[in-house]
Amino acid sequence: MTVTPAAGMDEITLTYTPTGTDQPVDVVIKKTATGWTVPSGHDGITVSGDGIIKLTHAVAEDGTEVKAKVKKGNSDYSAYGTATDPTKEATPAAPTVTPNPTDASVTVTPAAGMDEKLR
Repeated sequence: MTVTPAAGMDEITLTYTPTGTDQPVDVVIKKTATGWTVPSGHDGITVSGDGIIKLTHAVAEDGTEVKAKVKKGNSDYSAYGTATDPTKEATPAAPTVTPNPTDASVTVTPAAGMDEKLR
């Protein structure tokens, strides 16, 4: 999930529901003379030098709303921008690897339901 504020903003309030919970939290991210600062205790949230916030897939509960509002100086906050945190597919079962000593080959069979081929 990526949150991109307009240029020139100096404060972003990010609201999301942490994975494993059902209550949203607010995180206030501020720009200082040395750059953007994410408060401690919010692992998986990073901010680039231009204020673009990235949340790893494990930060917000899948399928919940993530929203952000911004302000500049003593302005009022903007309206919220919102998006739904995408659901990450479950890790698939390992493929079956079967050696064939007769012709010195190996057969790799993906688990049922896989839609990607080996490359």
